[in-house]
Amino acid sequence: MTRDWLFASSEEWEAEVARRWAEIDADNQPDPDDDEDDALSRLMAEDLLACQ
Repeated sequence: MTRDWLFASSEEWEAEVARRWAEIDADNQPDPDDDEDDALSRLMAEDLLACQ
């Protein structure tokens, strides 16, 4: 973003803010691969507990 935002209309400013929040939200979404790793970790933990 440049200094142009200082002179932008409120609608343009709101659209820019919404776009940036959408980028942040997209970056903060959980990674589907992490769920698989979590499931594998749970299974391994259950196996360890069963062996004790």
